[in-house]
Amino acid sequence: MSEYKRPKFLSIMIGVEMIRFMVTLIYYVVYSVTETNIMSIALVFNLLLWVVSLSGMWMMKRWSVIIYITMQIYFVYNAIIAGGHNITNYLIFIFPAILIYLGFKNYKYMN
Repeated sequence: MSEYKRPKFLSIMIGVEMIRFMVTLIYYVVYSVTETNIMSIALVFNLLLWVVSLSGMWMMKRWSVIIYITMQIYFVYNAIIAGGHNITNYLIFIFPAILIYLGFKNYKYMN
């Protein structure tokens, strides 16, 4: 039996998410130097979950899809609470939505 390989588009989207993660991390680190108390424990925990879920998707693990969805729901909730009611503020959630779709599409091939 041949082992299922990760689809190329899924690999590309994980790469895009890793770049998005790095930009977010740099933003929060730079902002925490200029402002006070921006790096809360909840934010650090969410950033760690982001990396763990992306690495799990790279290794084709089922638990990573569930963690990634939970984390993205939290990010969307925070964006709505923060008052981002403009549609352009939500365009950044297109990449996570595509990655969630690809995660569910390939869920049966993950272990």
